[in-house]
Amino acid sequence: MKNSLLITFEGLDGAGKTTQINLFQQYLQQLHLSYVYLREPGGTVLGEEIRTLLKSTRPDLKINDLAELLLFSAARAEIIAEKIKPALAAGKIVIMDRFIDSTLAYQGGGRGLDVDLVNSLCRNILGDLVIDRTYYLDLPRAVALQRLQQTSNAAEDRLDLIADGEFWHRVRSVYLHLQKQEARYLLLDATAAVPVVQAQIKADFSQLLEQMKR
Repeated sequence: MKNSLLITFEGLDGAGKTTQINLFQQYLQQLHLSYVYLREPGGTVLGEEIRTLLKSTRPDLKINDLAELLLFSAARAEIIAEKIKPALAAGKIVIMDRFIDSTLAYQGGGRGLDVDLVNSLCRNILGDLVIDRTYYLDLPRAVALQRLQQTSNAAEDRLDLIADGEFWHRVRSVYLHLQKQEARYLLLDATAAVPVVQAQIKADFSQLLEQMKR
């Protein structure tokens, strides 16, 4: 019987990932399940330093698209080795706020980097890890942006400042393509009420737990 799960949450900023992840953690606590929450980039000393660089709005800091891809990849390689694999080996549930699909969508789709290169890098870093479920919160960029502007977290970082409308369209298109191709995906309408979305996540996760018992 498998006694660990790797769960990822994906979606545009403003889709409600943080809210849904927080509610999901409360649910796991109620079930008395051992879990680890991690974010990308971040989760390790190296990852947090890279996160600061990637989000910096310093005018003198230049990061080209390939360098950006490699920085995300370096942070991921570290978090897999330092945090994810040990947690899974200890029988814990790992919750990831973004993972390889963000790279496929943002650097492969949004930045327009060579798809084969992005795919190969992601798959090689992932290695033998298997993502058990990806909860993808989908909504149009216009709605996401409107939500962000209504919160205190609306300050733009470097990634926002160098992206235009077409960028976000390409990002969402990759996510929707992955959702059709990958059985691990659960597409969630992020325009629905928060409790409705969370109920769908809980129902699906309950099924995953049942499968673990077999």
